Amino acid sequence: MIPQYYFNSLSRQMPLSTETPILPLENDDEIFDNRQQPGGTAGTNSPGSTNPTSPTMSPEYTQGYLQTQIGKRIRAQFLIGSNSTQDRVGILTKVGISYIIIQNEDTNTAELCDLYSVKFVDIY
Repeated sequence: MIPQYYFNSLSRQMPLSTETPILPLENDDEIFDNRQQPGGTAGTNSPGSTNPTSPTMSPEYTQGYLQTQIGKRIRAQFLIGSNSTQDRVGILTKVGISYIIIQNEDTNTAELCDLYSVKFVDIY
């Protein structure tokens, strides 16, 4: 014979006195302490964000180091294809997760550049 505790409690006529009801969790329970609070920035690592707590914005990563050089004149060398390179010269104005924006001094236009094709950056 199968012991009684193997059966689903819904099939019983009378609930056992040792059963505890399942209650919904309240908002102030400990399990919710690490969630994002309204208006907060915890856990917002969306693409293009410059959250200083993001791992890629650490100075040990290319994005993080270039972020410390914003406002300086740079020359970025890009690898195009397998053996062709191009240079872009201008003022570094913004650094994203996968791009940089260089303000061209001659034409006064902003150029969005792919960070993954950058091979060398000269900082003046």
